[in-house]
Amino acid sequence: MHTATKAKKNPGLFVANYEVRSNKKNDPKIYLCLTFYIGRETVIGNADINRRNKTFVSIPSYLKGDFTYISLLNYNKTQVLVTADGFLTPDQSTFLSPNTKVRLLLDENWEKGTASIKFQDSDGSWQKIENATIQLVADE
Repeated sequence: MHTATKAKKNPGLFVANYEVRSNKKNDPKIYLCLTFYIGRETVIGNADINRRNKTFVSIPSYLKGDFTYISLLNYNKTQVLVTADGFLTPDQSTFLSPNTKVRLLLDENWEKGTASIKFQDSDGSWQKIENATIQLVADE
């Protein structure tokens, strides 16, 4: 059983790596490495946003946020809502202004779901990806 599927049974920490894919051709690939602390319902981690237009651009972001369980009574299932804001790492900027906003709705075993992500592109403009697919990737 993957560590993410043990989340409700273990009040400790677990790490999950996700890949976010949009159905739009020019949207970037986004990789998330998240550490969940079940006891406090918090999350920290890193996002790596890779965009290829004329040149390859990698936008890193340090993420910090929280999560909560959402029970859908009509469907008899629980989902996990993750919200986190991202910032450039201190070696990239001393100005702590968000450059990423992550919203995830994961299934009850934390393995897949839907993502909405806003990020600041290399030119400073905000981009948005909505209703993207998020999938847990294998531990290495």
